[in-house]
Amino acid sequence: MGRSLNATATSGALTVQAFVGDGCTLLTFDVKQGATENFAGFAVKRSIEGGQSEYLGNLLNFSDQLTQTSTDDEVSQAFTPSNQAPFQKYRWLDFPSSVNSGVFTYDVETMFFDPDESHLKVGDTVNLSVTLGSRAGTNFHVGFTRGYMSSQAYARDFKNAAFRPATGPYLFPTAAYEKQWAWLGYHAREMLYGFLEAAKDPGVGSIDAFVYDVDEPNFVTSLVALSQTKPLRVILDDSEEKEKGKSEPVPKPDRTNFAQALKAGGGKVDILRTHFKRFAHDKVLILRDSSGKASQVLCGSANFSIRGLYVQGNSVIVIDDPDVAGAYEQAFTDAWQSPETFSSQPIASNWYNFRNKPELPDFSVSFAPHKNGEAALATAETAVSAAEKVVVFALMSPGGGNLIVDLEKLASNDKVFTFGVLQTEAFATQLVQGGAKSAGGKVQNEISSFTPLATVVPKPFFKEFSGGMGQVIHHKFVVVDFNGADPVVFCGSSNLTSGGEAANGDNLLAIRDREIATLYAIEGIRLADHYSFRDKLKSATKAQPMSLQGPGAKPAWYADYYVEGTAKYRSRVALIQ
Repeated sequence: MGRSLNATATSGALTVQAFVGDGCTLLTFDVKQGATENFAGFAVKRSIEGGQSEYLGNLLNFSDQLTQTSTDDEVSQAFTPSNQAPFQKYRWLDFPSSVNSGVFTYDVETMFFDPDESHLKVGDTVNLSVTLGSRAGTNFHVGFTRGYMSSQAYARDFKNAAFRPATGPYLFPTAAYEKQWAWLGYHAREMLYGFLEAAKDPGVGSIDAFVYDVDEPNFVTSLVALSQTKPLRVILDDSEEKEKGKSEPVPKPDRTNFAQALKAGGGKVDILRTHFKRFAHDKVLILRDSSGKASQVLCGSANFSIRGLYVQGNSVIVIDDPDVAGAYEQAFTDAWQSPETFSSQPIASNWYNFRNKPELPDFSVSFAPHKNGEAALATAETAVSAAEKVVVFALMSPGGGNLIVDLEKLASNDKVFTFGVLQTEAFATQLVQGGAKSAGGKVQNEISSFTPLATVVPKPFFKEFSGGMGQVIHHKFVVVDFNGADPVVFCGSSNLTSGGEAANGDNLLAIRDREIATLYAIEGIRLADHYSFRDKLKSATKAQPMSLQGPGAKPAWYADYYVEGTAKYRSRVALIQ
């Protein structure tokens, strides 16, 4: 679809592959076994077209021994250029902090300890280029939130600033938050507000919306403004929760405030409060022309809320196609007319397939709730069970259903490597205990959970904000064989559980496209690596500090990358075609 998905280069014993993400690049490395004597790691120099060239920095170096109790006197600096502090890992994700589009060129060098000199020497070098940010010729766009409120970048650049007022009105002035919101919301935020801008076009006659959590002031005021000239219909969740001091459950206040704000705006607004069997959980906007025909749809996992856009890991999808928008509009119409009978309608009974359109990937969508919660998930279960190379997932929580069982089984599959990130350590442990260890007791996969540096923060790191109460890993996606023969990603608003599919208003997409699957796979690996590093740093001790390994150490840092059955070996093989 439109652009090269990756680049591969080989020189001598070194092979490097670059995969294109959403404004980032995943670099995977391989060095032929037997060519690793005195191997120190990988150095990466990045060049941006028309801009600067620099070595990527490493948080670890050879001199600093980072532990739970490191002090300023024991460490030197946070970043060291990778030609001086090579990456001792067979993959690296480059997420540029400023420029995220254009041609990026990477020079990757193998670095070796010189046994006769006290310096590093360069071995094999490869050069390869990828293009980020350009997806011309497609009407299907995906964007992610940054998901980095708990990060060194947010701590350093924004001083862990509050992302909203502690108290105050539902709608508040946002100017003081714009800079950090733009950084945190990243591409997903750009797409959402680009969609709302497109809704102002005279050709747009009306707007329909499924809304769950909602309190982002700019979003609310944008809808109020649009409703002055274009009829707006909203299906708004009214599920209840127990509030402190209240004897009975009541609707969540953000949704009540949202409804009041729309009505107070005096526009052309109709609101249906409903929750199906459990939640009206979709997050969808539909544009219709003056005749009422749907033309464009926005969907994904991101709620139209401050947490959804600026704290959580989420995705937004925009599809500019009348057939696809029409399917979403049919789901909206059926829900509007009779939410009680939605699961019995044809719209909830089948996958809707969109194929052979040059501007779209090959994909399908299903609409819940279904009579049988496993009906739509069976497609995902089959794909996961048939995986041949690698599965990547990011899930709020495993929940229940056969798909989670299939992911647990994969944890002990010797042929398929699994990257995963979840909200809580308990759920991550559940999947590890589901079989993620080989017969020899070695962990075979990489499964992480949300872990900020909040309690044990060694120097030179900054204490990170935990994001407050609520989910941070809010994604709901599973990617199968993104770099294999039959790539597919399952994503949307569905929590990918049988209970949710039977009780919630949701949409689930199955996208059989290498480029889109790669975007989601890199997102999962990005977050898994981000939080895995924090977990390892918290457990660093004087006896086992975090540091780059110097010459002569036994076993060598790279040894497990060549031992079959280890997670490092399996990830190296899985990520190099």
